Amino acid sequence: MRNLKKLLYLNLAVYAEVYIPNILKEMRELTFLWLPKSLHDETKLELGNLVNLETLEFFSTKHGRVTDLHVMTRLRSLSIFITNESYTTETLSSSLCEMRCLENLTTEYYDNSTNDDNIRDE
Repeated sequence: MRNLKKLLYLNLAVYAEVYIPNILKEMRELTFLWLPKSLHDETKLELGNLVNLETLEFFSTKHGRVTDLHVMTRLRSLSIFITNESYTTETLSSSLCEMRCLENLTTEYYDNSTNDDNIRDE
């Protein structure tokens, strides 16, 4: 997959836990990226080079950096799965403030401090 530098559309939606090696940062032409909802704990994504993205689905704060969103000024649709309590609303707002094209924003917050039933949409 590392050689697919001109790829525009990548749908990795699967129903099992997945490990994704850090190769997405090479796909600078991507306009659509749908990540798996369940990623292996060792997955660490670097998405800061994906400046052409218009759709990013199931971005997880556990596996990616919110600061990578700063360069994605073309995003029209963004879905974020918040699993890291260090990201506050202020941190997220700061990362989203440059997204003038954003039309659809979905956030899901997972609080792992008590049990698995604490998933809520915001």
